[in-house]
Amino acid sequence: MSKFRNIGQPLYIPLFTAFPVGVWMILKKTPWTGIDISLYLLVILFLIFTGVVETEEGDKKQLFFGYVYLLTGGFFGVVGLIKWLN
Repeated sequence: MSKFRNIGQPLYIPLFTAFPVGVWMILKKTPWTGIDISLYLLVILFLIFTGVVETEEGDKKQLFFGYVYLLTGGFFGVVGLIKWLN
C-alpha cells in the first residue's frame, strides 16, 4: 500500500499532467492554433514553476525532480518555439 501513497505526492503531479500534454503537443501533426499555444505555454510555465519550487527544498529527490522539471520546461520551450516558427 505504501507504493500507492507515493504516487499521490505533489512531487509527481507534473509527471502525470504536464509531461504527457507537452509530448502530445510536440508530436501533434496539425498546425497550432491560439488555444494550442496557450496550453503549451501553461505547460512550460507549470514545469518551470514546479522546478523552482522543488529546487528550494533540501531533499536530494526533490532537487533531482526540480532540475528535471526545469530542464524539461526549457526543452519544451525551445522545441515549441522552433515548431511554431517553422
